[in-house]
Amino acid sequence: MDYGVANRTGAPGEEVARSLVSGAWKGGIRLFDTASHYGQSEAVLGRSLAALVGPEDLDQARVVSKVHPDVDPLAEGALERCLTGSLTLLGMPRLYGLLLHREEHLSRWDEIRPQMDALRDQGLLDRAGVSVYRVESALAALRCSGLDLLQVPSNILDRRFESAGIFERAAAAGVEVQVRSVFLQGLLLLDGEEIPAGLAQARPFVEAFRDFCRQSGLSARRVALGYALAAYPEAEILVGAETPDQVRENLTSAARLPEDLVHEARRRFPSIPEQVLNPSLWRY
Repeated sequence: MDYGVANRTGAPGEEVARSLVSGAWKGGIRLFDTASHYGQSEAVLGRSLAALVGPEDLDQARVVSKVHPDVDPLAEGALERCLTGSLTLLGMPRLYGLLLHREEHLSRWDEIRPQMDALRDQGLLDRAGVSVYRVESALAALRCSGLDLLQVPSNILDRRFESAGIFERAAAAGVEVQVRSVFLQGLLLLDGEEIPAGLAQARPFVEAFRDFCRQSGLSARRVALGYALAAYPEAEILVGAETPDQVRENLTSAARLPEDLVHEARRRFPSIPEQVLNPSLWRY
């Protein structure tokens, strides 16, 4: 897909996609995040993995996908159809994780869970969970019996989930957390003049972040990724890339930020407006 405020190259072609997956795999990455409505993502990822490791070794990859937002998870057989459709495109025997993409479906989790449990019993699925946008939804998810995978947005500017103790609560409940939006959809990697005019409200905060990076002597990518690795040590960190160079940059930047810089970042960026933190509210 042509995704992200910082996207400059559009949707990657098949050859580029394979090089992205290959670079990540050779760098030790085994977890891949996708969804049934991310363009041709599942099919391209499946072909890329098969070409890289062969079908007999595909079980080394942990792939997480999401229920299409238009699917009613309570409809009879809906989750199984969604899951088997994803597996067919991926060319894999099972998914590591299947996430509800609409957090409002959490209110019906007790009715959804039996379907998820049945998929696990069939050996088609390891973990079941939800992708959320709000702290309240994360808290609700952690109260759901049988939910063991939670995806949240969090980064050096967006510390709502961190401040609410979501990571500690999840660890206590045995729920795996995956963190997305570490680069805030790429916004944190843009220079001031590259920020779209429609996101003028974000410019002061991004410029303050870039000042912090310059003073620390580290790149924006290194600081953003390093903060996430230091602040959420038990979580899986999800990052995107458009080019093989970006994959390599992500891998070389993947080291925890020193503790003094973590504390300084928390002091400098105590509270950021949701209009800046939530891409669903952006208009550009």
